[in-house]
Amino acid sequence: MARTRRRSAWLLWFLLTPAASAQPTTPAPRAAENAPAPAITGVSPPSAAVGSSTEWVVGGRNLARVDRWTFAGEGVEVAEVRALTETAATLLVKVAPGAALGVRELRAMGPSGLSNIALVRVDRLIQVAEVEPNDEPSQGAEVAVGTAVHGTLKPQDVDHYRLRGRRGARVTIEVEARRLGTPVVPVLTLFSAAGAAIAQAVESRGADHDARLSHTFADDNFYLLQVRDALYGGGENANYRLRVEAAPYATGLFPLGGPRGGTVVVSAGGGNLAGPLSQAITLPDEAGATVEVPPFPAPEGPVASPGRLYVGAGVEVMEAEAGPTSLPAEAAANGRISRRGEVDRYKVPVKKGDKLSIRVRAAALGSWLDALVAVVDDAGNVLAERDDLVEQEVQRNQVLAANQAPVVVTTPDAADARLDYEAPADGFLNVEVADRFGEGGPEYAYRLEVGPDRPDFKISLLLDPTISVANNGRARRARSTAPGSTGALNLKPGTTTPVNFTLSAEGKTGPITLSVEGLPPGASAQPVVVRPAGGANRGAQVNAGNINIKVDADAPARRAEVRVVGRATPEQGPPLVRTALGTIPLETNSGGSPTARPVGRVLASLPMRILGEGDADGTAEVGPPLPVAVKLKEIAVSGPLLQGGRLDLAVQLETPRRDFAAFKVEVETGGKGLASQVVPPAPDGPPATVVRILAAVDAVPGNREVTIRVQGAGGEPVSRTIAVVVRPPIVVRPRELAVSIQPGGTAKLWVGVERIGGFAGPVDLRVGDLPPGVRVVGPSGVKADEEGRELTLSMAADAAMPAAPAPLKITGTARMPRGPVRVEAEIRPSIGGGAMMAPAGAMPRSM
Repeated sequence: MARTRRRSAWLLWFLLTPAASAQPTTPAPRAAENAPAPAITGVSPPSAAVGSSTEWVVGGRNLARVDRWTFAGEGVEVAEVRALTETAATLLVKVAPGAALGVRELRAMGPSGLSNIALVRVDRLIQVAEVEPNDEPSQGAEVAVGTAVHGTLKPQDVDHYRLRGRRGARVTIEVEARRLGTPVVPVLTLFSAAGAAIAQAVESRGADHDARLSHTFADDNFYLLQVRDALYGGGENANYRLRVEAAPYATGLFPLGGPRGGTVVVSAGGGNLAGPLSQAITLPDEAGATVEVPPFPAPEGPVASPGRLYVGAGVEVMEAEAGPTSLPAEAAANGRISRRGEVDRYKVPVKKGDKLSIRVRAAALGSWLDALVAVVDDAGNVLAERDDLVEQEVQRNQVLAANQAPVVVTTPDAADARLDYEAPADGFLNVEVADRFGEGGPEYAYRLEVGPDRPDFKISLLLDPTISVANNGRARRARSTAPGSTGALNLKPGTTTPVNFTLSAEGKTGPITLSVEGLPPGASAQPVVVRPAGGANRGAQVNAGNINIKVDADAPARRAEVRVVGRATPEQGPPLVRTALGTIPLETNSGGSPTARPVGRVLASLPMRILGEGDADGTAEVGPPLPVAVKLKEIAVSGPLLQGGRLDLAVQLETPRRDFAAFKVEVETGGKGLASQVVPPAPDGPPATVVRILAAVDAVPGNREVTIRVQGAGGEPVSRTIAVVVRPPIVVRPRELAVSIQPGGTAKLWVGVERIGGFAGPVDLRVGDLPPGVRVVGPSGVKADEEGRELTLSMAADAAMPAAPAPLKITGTARMPRGPVRVEAEIRPSIGGGAMMAPAGAMPRSM
């Protein structure tokens, strides 16, 4: 049987022993606790190519005692430390052939703590170093298509390169600077051989404010490339990469989401693509989550996704090609402003007094749309309008800005729009969506949500080194570097450290409990409960505070990955779980350029180090960790997999590592309508995980094979294939084989319902193929605590008896998490004559 890969996930597991209780006496401080943490100020070159080894020179401070270099993601490792001093390290870095492309985070770690983040690029292009001098056009060295040059912009610097063009050949040229943490504004200019400017790129949209242009050469000749800062700034660490390649890139994504647990086909377009690229993405069963889209496969190589997906909570519709789109209440529409000046229109059924939240999600998902949403009457007159979430941003900054502190707090959805509106009468609400500046194209996708105000909240960590939060919830300047300002928590034993946050709540969330997850032994944090004063249609309510991390005096030196998580259980709607995000400044030097803009990095988790010598097991690794062996001990199947439902497989593992290890878990499911998710285990739990198999409502019943493959970091993969039985959630069994009825009379028909595999909900019964004049009267639903229902059939007095027995179609509908599942009884009772039976023992079939 053919198998289709549905899901791959990386899990970071912390398999830790219980923490020892604190002692009343405090031992003498360990030397490492008072030493400054390492800091990285620059990496040269700031990149490496897949399938190759590269020598890096890392500049910094306090590097002499670094004993480990870590990267975000897999496939990159420090194979050898060739030299190490206080201010520099020479490393041999290896990148696996299959390593994911893109920007990675590099950190140094030692007894005195974790360093700040340095950004490096994993690329498929050939790496070339800049050759100075190249200030004059005549000094520019030749750069070939398929290469990336790493250079540095000194103050007043202008770098030149020569590029051979071929008539009709297309080329993409871009400067990576801000994506590498360099706070300068790059300007890229393409000149002809005669010195005429042909094209220029500055802060290109879709390139994270770096410069990018695409050009098709008009003739065979040499062209000139010039790279500079917008106002000729620069510095010793103002690194950049000039990438020249023929591969395409995308700038737009559609749609921007789908239903939870569902599979959505997304397309990338725009940029210089010859045509759209598509792939199917299975969304997690968690409404409100944001999903990163993997690269799109293309003949010239993988194309990076230009956006993210949002997981919806209910019904999803697509924008209609022509005319207004019918949008049911409490549904979400996926649309796109495809051309300049376009206005998309929707009609939403409402009742008088309905209090609705009308929300557009776009910029937060990578769209270029600066959303403008309006409610209009049938004549086109604007009744209400909103263009972005500025009020929420202003309110947040007012909460944080005390004593004129220059605090700037932004959220990813600041350019999105939300409008609260109360329906004045029964009928239809006319909702319009447009771009604020009248723009449009494949990059201007959006999601429109209309329905009752759904409670929600977001948490932001305050990691700015100049800001702290007082007990009264107001912000003030800190006298020293705030904890976590480098994106890492370096904590001394015997101390308590506050992690500052703001919480923005919408609607009636109820109390929100904040906790710190992933803490190592010897560290603890008491949960904090926030009770927002918000209510329905009151807008965002902002609270500020801190959660304290306490480290025992005798806590062993350990590293962990922690995150702040908030949980709430609203009176209406599903439970909410949200992870705090924090933005940290990157430590780079722009040379004082007046156009320099601070470069930040958004983090969902913070690495934490309890200071001290070595790790808890007495080891200190240099370079990549040893391979981790893993065995599959047991996979427990708890029952059948119901159509429209899910089945959790408990996977027990065996591993010799007791500190932490990274595991790759892949799941392959066979058959139409099946998808999978990997559920991360608790940080302090046993070596186990849960593989969740999801079934669509139309999944074909029967035996299906599921293959689970686990691989420890650097170790050999192990796999096991098990059988999973897909079944309908109910069996529908009519008791009577024939129903006798006369004109003007009634008849009874008992229909039994057997619930399967833990399903315990109500069932709707429907009788089809009824003869003319015959109908079902009275209730037809089977309650959750009932085993069936006696249906009453009524025949009109003037109805004619059927000439031959008419088989009835009995259907039961069960409401499953992923939609309604309809099951037809195999036995079809006849009305007006003899019975028609299915073979004995026949099972119901799914529709």
